[in-house]
Amino acid sequence: MIITFIDTETTGLDLIDHDVIDFASLQVGWDRESNKFNIISQFTTKIRSDNMAKASPQALKMNHYSEGEWVQAPYGFEVAPTIKHIIDRSLMVVGQNVIFDYRFVNKIFDNDNRQRPDWGKYFDTKHM
Repeated sequence: MIITFIDTETTGLDLIDHDVIDFASLQVGWDRESNKFNIISQFTTKIRSDNMAKASPQALKMNHYSEGEWVQAPYGFEVAPTIKHIIDRSLMVVGQNVIFDYRFVNKIFDNDNRQRPDWGKYFDTKHM
């Protein structure tokens, strides 16, 4: 059983005008012998956007965006296979306001006509 915790940072709140600029995940799996969860993998990446003209200045400030730090970042289509693999192998995805992350991550795949990840179950910690 693999549970994946995810978080994204975006250039704003509007799904049409804004993009994911940072993706992070932590995967844990249940170990029957030790009767506890162990970390399986961690992944984090900045993601370059071609749509920075529409970015919200408040979002960029909040997310500590600086052009220099993102200049070598991969584009969404370059990290899409890794993100899909992470989500596809998860029994459950957990996040704070995870539906926001869900929609923006799916946009990465929709922009390039790629098959979306198989999200399966998800748990939103916002409701705790």
